[in-house]
Amino acid sequence: MHTMNRRHFIALAANSLLLAGCAGNTATTAAGSGSAAEAAGSAAGSAAAVVVPPEAIAAGWTEEAWSDMYGMMHFMGYVDGGWDVDKYLESEAGQWYIANSANGFRRDLDHDDPEVNEKWAKKGIKRTYNAAANGMSEYTVFTSEDYDASKPYPVLYGMHMGGSNIMGGEGMGWVEAGIDNGYIVVIPSWAYTGDPEKDTEGATAAGEAAKAAGYDLSQPGQYETYIFRTSLDQVKANYNVDESRVFVAGISGGGNAAAYIGMNCPDIVAGVSPSTGAAFQTIDITTSDTAKYGMALLMGCGELDAEQRWPITKDPIELGDVTNISPLADRIEHVNNWHRAAGAVGGQETEESVKENAAGDEVSATTRFGIAFDKQWVDEYEGNYYMGDLFDANGDPRVRYMSIDDCPHSPAPEWATEVVSFFNHFSRDPQSHQIVFQA
Repeated sequence: MHTMNRRHFIALAANSLLLAGCAGNTATTAAGSGSAAEAAGSAAGSAAAVVVPPEAIAAGWTEEAWSDMYGMMHFMGYVDGGWDVDKYLESEAGQWYIANSANGFRRDLDHDDPEVNEKWAKKGIKRTYNAAANGMSEYTVFTSEDYDASKPYPVLYGMHMGGSNIMGGEGMGWVEAGIDNGYIVVIPSWAYTGDPEKDTEGATAAGEAAKAAGYDLSQPGQYETYIFRTSLDQVKANYNVDESRVFVAGISGGGNAAAYIGMNCPDIVAGVSPSTGAAFQTIDITTSDTAKYGMALLMGCGELDAEQRWPITKDPIELGDVTNISPLADRIEHVNNWHRAAGAVGGQETEESVKENAAGDEVSATTRFGIAFDKQWVDEYEGNYYMGDLFDANGDPRVRYMSIDDCPHSPAPEWATEVVSFFNHFSRDPQSHQIVFQA
């Protein structure tokens, strides 16, 4: 009962970064807004004073931002599974998080701060900020300094976590992984509540523009779809885009956003990575043309994700109506639908098979997810990444799962690298819209 009580506490504690993905278009637009990080920070701060370490100060963390992050971290990891915030922050993965995530928690930064652009320029990456205007929310575009307008580039959309903003999205690894593989990377501000007192001015204006364009914002994913289509049109007007290779990835609420976009734009998007799997529980992809065209799909999650929100877990439990998460049987059916729609032949599980698979003796992707994969293996970084693939009728990979050792509800250093590596094999035929795999 401890686990369930803890989830109830999380649900009641904050309308937060952690839970934003479950409610579709309910995420707030600034880190800490809705008192989520503040509530978590207060809970942690009451136990002990939080001291900002020197490496965090050097990375740009303010005392307020560090306190918000540290408190939130207590609710991002599964304590019963061995989650330890301090141990994590001292690890290689934690040090990577510290080095890259400060801006996502800073409320005092101008999103077009010249110093931010200069930091990216030192990495050989050009950052172009696009302010909210003409019914479009803000977004940033990243290209390599040697961008060549005479050749087409694939595009990767990186969706920030719910409760965060574009600055948070820029620190999740999508930019570096995308640029290293020859992509243009776009980080849009996708969150919208419909409440002018909570949304940024840009989000409110974009919401009104979406309604005027015929998007029904009462339906999950409509705002995210509007943001994607509108910003992509602008990106195509300013850059040479390979329209057969457009991909969307995100974590937590951003994972929800990625899945909604993939479902609503199967003629455009060749692959999605709705990591942590939040969206699997809230949409029925069988209603989408994705089932007609197919989709490259990669779902990743941390082994110690406190929410255990991915569709199927190594410890299958009934979540009932906690924070709008579906019961296990419903989650399994959503997963089966996604596998079919993506074009995988296998991966059709039942409640009984999931529990049997998850109870296996060997530690593998199958035991982590309860899915009988066609292929599974382990990639070793500082910890282990347990990988599992499902194949299509031609024997080509179509769906990939990735479980990350000692990782909470949070990005990890090689997460984005693995996602982009998977996407590199796929494109979408511009005429038939069918997925094309290249080994």
